[in-house]
Amino acid sequence: MNLNKLIFYISIFVFQINFGQDLNEIFKEGNSAYNGGDFEKAISQYNLILEKGKHSSDLYFNLGNSYYRLNKVAESIFYFEKAKQLDPKSDKIKFNSSFAENMTIDSIEKLPKSQLEEIKIKIFNFFSIKNWAILTVFFSWLF
Repeated sequence: MNLNKLIFYISIFVFQINFGQDLNEIFKEGNSAYNGGDFEKAISQYNLILEKGKHSSDLYFNLGNSYYRLNKVAESIFYFEKAKQLDPKSDKIKFNSSFAENMTIDSIEKLPKSQLEEIKIKIFNFFSIKNWAILTVFFSWLF
């Protein structure tokens, strides 16, 4: 019985070593694809690692960079945030995340005010709050 357990544990250990080496190879392939400018392939390689249950801040950081290079800002911010959760003190993650977040800033122009709204503002600004209170009490008593 002990020999069977020993063989079982050794086989699991060997499987873990091979599984880990396989993930490292996939990660290296993703990095070389990224360095070669093939960001789609890099993303697919990194996603293979995620599908196998491996999570790390470097993996999410590289995914964020790959999506950023493809101008997919929302996805890049998502993966940078996941990387920040695993390594909140990393300056490189914060730095790249700030670039992605800066791309999301939209300039929102105020709509012009309608004539009715301008009249309403002029009427309300005609008296101070104290004077409006006095007028309200006066007209309430009058009616």
